[in-house]
Amino acid sequence: MLEEIIKLLKEIKENMNDKDVKFLSRKDVMELLNYSEATVTKMFRRSDFPSINLGKIHYVERNALLEWCKQKRD
Repeated sequence: MLEEIIKLLKEIKENMNDKDVKFLSRKDVMELLNYSEATVTKMFRRSDFPSINLGKIHYVERNALLEWCKQKRD
C-alpha cells in the first residue's frame, strides 16, 4: 500500500509543470511550523486546508501550505 502511494505521488510530481513540487507529511508540517501534533492534525481536518488524503496518510503540497498560511495571516 505504501509503495503504491509513493509511486502515485512521484507520478503526480512528474506530471506537474512546477519542478519545485514537494509533498509534506503531518510530521514535516509539525517540524516546519513548529506546531504540536494536535494542532497539525486539526489543520489537516479543516475543510479549507489543501491536503491530499490517501487512506490514513495525509499530505500537503509545500507551496499550497505556504499559500494557505499566507491567506490565514492576511
